[in-house]
Order: sequence, then C-alpha cells, then structure tokens
Amino acid sequence: MNTATGCFHTGREQTRHYTLEYLRIPAKSFKGLIDSPPGTYSINSKQLSEKFNSDHCKFELIAPKEYPRAILFTIHGKEIPVPLSTDNRSASNKVYLVCPYCMHQRQHLYAVKYDYACKKCLGLEYRSQSEAQSCRLRRRIIKERLALWGADHPDVYSLFEHSCYWPKPKWIRYSTFTRKQNALRELERRYWVIERKVIDRIMSKPVACV
Repeated sequence: MNTATGCFHTGREQTRHYTLEYLRIPAKSFKGLIDSPPGTYSINSKQLSEKFNSDHCKFELIAPKEYPRAILFTIHGKEIPVPLSTDNRSASNKVYLVCPYCMHQRQHLYAVKYDYACKKCLGLEYRSQSEAQSCRLRRRIIKERLALWGADHPDVYSLFEHSCYWPKPKWIRYSTFTRKQNALRELERRYWVIERKVIDRIMSKPVACV
C-alpha cells in the first residue's frame, strides 16, 4: 500500500524497480563546481555514506576537453566519469549530469552498489506508473486542494467532501479561484465516476452464506 496516497499497488507481484527505492544525486548540487579548480571533493550525504561507503561520496573534479568539468568516481577500483554539461539557452545556465553509459544529459543519477547511472539505463520506473487511475486522480486532487486551502483545512484530505462548497481564500483573485475550482471539480467528478464503478462491482458480488 502507498501510504502517501492511501492507494494500493495494482497488478501482479512486483517485478519492476522504482526510482524511490534508490538514492539519487541531483545535477543542481554540482552547479558551483563548473568554475571550480580541479581537485578532490566529496558529496555531503549521510544516506549515501551509510548505505554504500565513501567511494560513492568522494570524487575527483577534472577538466576534460569536451565538457566544462567532469566528476570522476572510483568505486571498488572502477573509474566512473560523470561529465557536467550546461544549457546556455536559459538565463539560469542549467547544469546537467551526463550519464556515463548512454551519454545523455540528466537532472539526476541514481546510486547502485558499484555505479552511478540514469533512470533509463537502470531500467527504473516511477511508482505512479503502477497505480490505478483513481489513485493518480486522488493524489492530484489533494495536491490542488493543498495549493488552494492548505493543510489546515479540516476536509482537505477527504474526497467524500466536495470542494465546490469551500470558500475562496483571501489571497487569490476571484477569476483565478473560479478557474482552479472548476478544474478541481472536474477532477473530483472523474474520480467518483471511477470509484462508483468499483463500489457497484463490489456490491454486486454474491455474499457467501456460512
């Protein structure tokens, strides 16, 4: 069961591996190294050091010809070069990690026992891909409710309560609130169309007599 949404994993026995099961390193945490001098650095992550060892945290910052900088891990004697690339098309000059296997720009790389690689190369999937449609709708509805009314609203997590009757927050314009409320009402309607079918199917099953 997914405790965050109150939904169950649907389908057969789990054979997929999900991103949430793995520790990851985000590209944005290395942005400050683009102009840093080559040398020895480390990732400050207690989770990484506890789950693996210092090999996953320590790295050499090098300056290859093809990229501004590259991170060189040595894990159990194996060298794993992870280039850093930048996107100059935006004002933020976004930084990416280049997967050492597919050589594509990624926002995250995932740590495994002897390596770092991207989601695609590791064959990982998002857990939401295995959720029922009603679970995805529920998660989206709650997210939109929290954005409008906050966690202090007494019924924000209850889908038995319809948000169309809830008052407008003071901070938002009427036109914006009406648009968001109508979109939320449609999500709630779609959710209950699915749930009613499930309820009807359960209720139509014959009860076994003892």
